[in-house]
Amino acid sequence: MARIVCAAPPLFGHATPLAALSGELARRGHTVVFLDSFSHAFALPGGVSRVKVPAPELEGAWQSSAGDNALTESLVHLEDYAVSAFEPLLQASRDGRPDLIVFDQQIPVAHAIARELGCPLVTSITSPFLFAGADGAQSALNSSVEQAFAEAYRAMCERVGRTLGCAMNETGFSPDLNLCFAPAGFCDPDAADRYGVPLSLVGPAFLPRTPDVEDEALADQLAAFDGRRLLVSLGSCLTGASGTHETAIKLFRNILIAHNDPDALLLFVAPDELVRQAMAGLTVRARVLSRSFINQCYLMPHFSLVFSHGGYNTLAECLHHGIPLIASPFLFDQARMAYRLEQLGVGARVSRVRHKPEQFRRLSDNLLTDATARQAQSAMKTAFRASSGARDGADAVERFLAGFDPVARS
Repeated sequence: MARIVCAAPPLFGHATPLAALSGELARRGHTVVFLDSFSHAFALPGGVSRVKVPAPELEGAWQSSAGDNALTESLVHLEDYAVSAFEPLLQASRDGRPDLIVFDQQIPVAHAIARELGCPLVTSITSPFLFAGADGAQSALNSSVEQAFAEAYRAMCERVGRTLGCAMNETGFSPDLNLCFAPAGFCDPDAADRYGVPLSLVGPAFLPRTPDVEDEALADQLAAFDGRRLLVSLGSCLTGASGTHETAIKLFRNILIAHNDPDALLLFVAPDELVRQAMAGLTVRARVLSRSFINQCYLMPHFSLVFSHGGYNTLAECLHHGIPLIASPFLFDQARMAYRLEQLGVGARVSRVRHKPEQFRRLSDNLLTDATARQAQSAMKTAFRASSGARDGADAVERFLAGFDPVARS
């Protein structure tokens, strides 16, 4: 059995699939340590040892910078995190005496830590947007933004390397093994080959949270409603960010207007004040609920349709249950995910700025009633359920360990 150290930045969307993988590795008998940089509680599976590592908080920082300059400011925060967390992550990893480290792709210093330890690195890739294929309808502006971000990321890595006095890997890929938490059926079959790295598409990895009394009561309320049950969630980093408030309110309002019927239930996951502003002046006929947070993995099977920003974790939960999704992306990786939904026929994308209620209604009616769309959703549900990021990822890690030759590596 191996000693394995896992780490992700303090962002729930990145830590969740890696935590699920760490739990499966521990279940198989490996000694697994998870380096936890969260400032608040983050649940880990049984058998995984937690080591707290001091680092700047990213979730709160990104909430304050999720407006028009979100990409630029997110790199500033990621750079601060990488510089501040390097020594604590290195020391905690060294204390774990690992045979292998498994670090999230958004820890820019992962490769430097692996070199310092002299052990192999497995990179976990939360979102498959790099492997989703090019967006044929993507505007030149979006393409230039994506290119500019890639250049800014490389420049950030160079600055981190100069500050720390160590060489950095600017690609984010490991030369040893990379695990992407998406099934092959979701990805473009040619996209993965373009990067020339060892890659395993292992499928989604979920970390179910035991429901409490409130979760069960909400599930009963949803199950008892006879009609369309719609989840509207733009993610905690978006609806909690002052720079996106007006955009979120407009989206919420037009989604509600589009489905303002007695046979529709809408659950908004957002601060109550945002929902109240979205409803202002409307005669509401639909059933409207709001929560600042929900046990989404537990409640997802109860929904008919989901409106989201296109984040991959929510997307994966939807497709795992055969639920269509309408995405209004805020960032270019989300735009790529939304395009892939359309390409596969299991969802649609709507501009977060330019949209009308009738557009939302037309798309939701089509996704819920069109036979071709329903068949596509069923096929993608099968693809997502055929794989398991925790199980298949652990298989890939064990295959790598079985074939790893440290002498040949050196």
